[in-house]
Amino acid sequence: MTRQPLISLCVPTYNRINYLKRLLDSISVQTFKDYEIVITDNSDNDSVSDFIKEYPQLPIKYHKNTPPTTMAVNWNINISKANGVWLKMMHDDDWFATNDALEKFAAATNTNARFLCSSWQLIDDKTGHAKAGRNSNSGFKKILENPFLIFGDNIIGPPSVTMVHHSVEIRYNERMNWLVDLEYYIAVLRKYPASYIPETLINIGWHEQQATAVEFYNKSTEIREALILWNEYGASMIPGIMNYDTWWRLMRKLSIKDSTELNQYTAGYPIPFFLNNILSLQNKLPKNLLKKGVFSKLFMSYSYLFHFKGNMKRATVNK
Repeated sequence: MTRQPLISLCVPTYNRINYLKRLLDSISVQTFKDYEIVITDNSDNDSVSDFIKEYPQLPIKYHKNTPPTTMAVNWNINISKANGVWLKMMHDDDWFATNDALEKFAAATNTNARFLCSSWQLIDDKTGHAKAGRNSNSGFKKILENPFLIFGDNIIGPPSVTMVHHSVEIRYNERMNWLVDLEYYIAVLRKYPASYIPETLINIGWHEQQATAVEFYNKSTEIREALILWNEYGASMIPGIMNYDTWWRLMRKLSIKDSTELNQYTAGYPIPFFLNNILSLQNKLPKNLLKKGVFSKLFMSYSYLFHFKGNMKRATVNK
């Protein structure tokens, strides 16, 4: 019988040997050794399978997706092939920030948590300098109380900063690309206990090849995936005004002109009743005024209190 490692390092990859080398090198120097590495390869050639032969000292399990899959499908295939007690996603363009990072993740498993995440820093691949980071224990506590806040602000970060217990049954939504990690976090945090590691353990590579960068400001993708979330959770996504503000800011950011334009990007998913009200109000306001935070918040609050809350109250009374 094969011994079960404490941690499976889940590495979905494709055609990016330079990034994969950086990650595997950071794994090689980890002080914690009770792990396996699961690589699922979406490459259209044999570059990855040939390259990993340079790491015979690492316990690598390799699988080639033929034909290549979508990003989320690749992540789920990887999880399905992992045998560890804990599953630690590591995207091929991210890497461990310190030699004892994995040891600190392992130490954090001594709780009742089934989902762990650490602080992280964003590293510019061109300069090697840290662009930004996230270390917010208070922010993490807020999303434990209201996981839907992640829809407006990804307090957790990319999947590479997380680790989940093998008993977590939730998988990544294969209909998504832009919001795939956020939807996963929401689903997990609504069901399982979670814990935060306030130390910076993961470096997140910042470069132009990232899949999410391609979808940024893509109206079709952002609206469709937001509506997938709404179709799943409905009005429970808006337990408070901060959650409503996320929808307000989404419409403002994408500069949707009216409901006719909005319908072009829904991919057949039902539109929340309040979005047309948001669009109607936003398009009555001067654009330069809408861009000013204090005025935007003021009109958003009006929309929430009189359009959303008012309609919800009337719907309750009429039941």
